[in-house]
Amino acid sequence: MKNIAIGFALATLLLAACGEKSTPAADPGTVATPAGSSVRVQSSESKIGWLGKKIGMYDHTGTIGIKEGQFHLKDGKVMSGYLVIDMNTIDATIDDVLAPEGKKDYFLGHLKSADFFEVDKYPVSTFNITKIEPAANDTFQVSGNLKIKDAEKEITFPALIKIENGKLSASGAFVVNRADFNVKWGSKSFPDMIVNDIIIDDQIAFDFSLVAL
Repeated sequence: MKNIAIGFALATLLLAACGEKSTPAADPGTVATPAGSSVRVQSSESKIGWLGKKIGMYDHTGTIGIKEGQFHLKDGKVMSGYLVIDMNTIDATIDDVLAPEGKKDYFLGHLKSADFFEVDKYPVSTFNITKIEPAANDTFQVSGNLKIKDAEKEITFPALIKIENGKLSASGAFVVNRADFNVKWGSKSFPDMIVNDIIIDDQIAFDFSLVAL
């Protein structure tokens, strides 16, 4: 099958990002605001892309919407921030597999079910920044706590962050092991969840493009 790329140059940006340490993420509504200013993520101008692989068969790609987010700035630098990701908005790119009538709706329904992200029970995922370190030019190493479903892991990834005239733009990519977040269907980590010998890679690649004002 023809693989569909989502245009964010994942092959050059992907970083295996799941660390061993797990610490509770702050409730986005209670994140302390340091001295300085803050900018809010513009959901209509921001997006998250995803890529998953059915091993030996084909890839699927798509997007997930951002419900809200905020970055706290001081002296022109990001000090902290958070994102709330709306799991009900998960979408898939139409490809050769999903083109037949009804296939995409079935696929999205499965992703939203308890086999995968269980969005009825867990309608949002969150990411809370814990540390940002400069790397080179406008590139930073960003660390934070990612919570999907009932599990939470610390991840670190490179991101391009620019602040100009009060506008923040950020982009980057990272990879997570879905087994760490109890996303089980078709996973080798959960053999009882493999059906008809269909195995889906535990690694899910994400990329993002954010605008905050």
